[in-house]
Amino acid sequence: MNERYRRLPGRKFLLTNARTAYADSVLKASGRSRAVRRRYSSEQMQLHGRFRPKPSRSMLRMLLAKEKVLPAHAVLIEDNLANLKSARAVGMRGVHVRGYDRGAERTTKGTPQQARASAQHRCLSGIGLRVESVTQLIRRRRF
Repeated sequence: MNERYRRLPGRKFLLTNARTAYADSVLKASGRSRAVRRRYSSEQMQLHGRFRPKPSRSMLRMLLAKEKVLPAHAVLIEDNLANLKSARAVGMRGVHVRGYDRGAERTTKGTPQQARASAQHRCLSGIGLRVESVTQLIRRRRF
């Protein structure tokens, strides 16, 4: 898995609302530790002494400045649409990894196909690319 992540262009940062210990254990178990340059976990998401987790726009701006990355050169790969909308609002591009939200289709009115089409329209109108998994993103190599 680590090698696949390395194929994605650019520097990789983990931005998670989870605690550091948990994030580190997930990275290690998934084989992604070496592919991630820096980790930002919930303990580090403070701005002016106040807790600012995702989807805080001010926190995203602060992290971009800290890493010296222009928003237009940044891509947030995320399974949460609210976080992607915040990233888009600060000028970042977004990739919605959809494989995690399969259960949401069953709670939407209409057929599963209608639910997928509706969700895809909401996602793609302003978010960016939508994929089923990060593996699919790596194969496409398009942001």
